[in-house]
Amino acid sequence: RKLHSLALGAEPPAINAITFNHNGKIIAAASDDGMVRLFDMAGRTPIMGWPSHAKAAACSICFGPDQNSIFSLGSDGKIVEWSLHSLRTKLWSADVSRIWGRDSHLDKQSQHVRSVLPQLALDLQGRNLITTSPNSSTPLVRLGCNKSNVVSVLDGHTDAVTSVDWHPNLSMCLTGSADNSVHVTVFDS
Repeated sequence: RKLHSLALGAEPPAINAITFNHNGKIIAAASDDGMVRLFDMAGRTPIMGWPSHAKAAACSICFGPDQNSIFSLGSDGKIVEWSLHSLRTKLWSADVSRIWGRDSHLDKQSQHVRSVLPQLALDLQGRNLITTSPNSSTPLVRLGCNKSNVVSVLDGHTDAVTSVDWHPNLSMCLTGSADNSVHVTVFDS
């Protein structure tokens, strides 16, 4: 067993999410300081980083299906798709904070960030993106990633939605909740 650390600087921020790209050669990290950082896995060295959420923590990240972009979700409820070929170029964005509810805004100082950390999940085709919901009365949101806005709201849980994922081959998603339930939602193709 061999342990390697990635260089995050002299005063490293808390890391909220990490993920590999499709072939495991690049690691992306989202942190409390609002930054998204990319690392080369072979050399375990930083490639680049940029502020993805200026006044909020970067809480969740995932690579786009074509590996040319990365999606980030901030504690402010903003989802951004970033180009990996043109530094700091925003390709698409959406704001789900109004669906989360005004009282559920999570700034980077909030303790609630730790208890219900916002997550996002992108389906394999890159057409739909879903997020968790920190507001116990607010449903999970399904977003169209083809430059559209919110296309649906998934209801059914009675408490905060704390985890989300997509099936790797089918049009269905999973939502886990603090209400002690997991829901499977199947979409018409």
